[in-house]
Amino acid sequence: MHSFLRCVKFSASERALPKLGIESRDIDNYIYSLPVKWVLKIMYQNQLKQCSIIRHETDRPVLATALAFKCGILTMNTKHFAPAKKLVKLWKADKLMDTIDRT
Repeated sequence: MHSFLRCVKFSASERALPKLGIESRDIDNYIYSLPVKWVLKIMYQNQLKQCSIIRHETDRPVLATALAFKCGILTMNTKHFAPAKKLVKLWKADKLMDTIDRT
């Protein structure tokens, strides 16, 4: 399992999904159903300077990728990306889960 997916799985299993009433046996299905695309740093490196507006350095490549591909960010913690909310659309993962459950 890639480190990104491990991180997502840990965050989902330890923090978010149990709060939403999702059982641990269903977490893998949710995580692996997300459309993950791996990108090379060269594809977003020109946007990294703009990303110093967010404090967490490890989140900057995520923001840079969103800027490069003109897409939003799905996150459990929108506070990390709050300074960038005028640059990209931010979605909280629990809102996505609510939408999935309604369909």
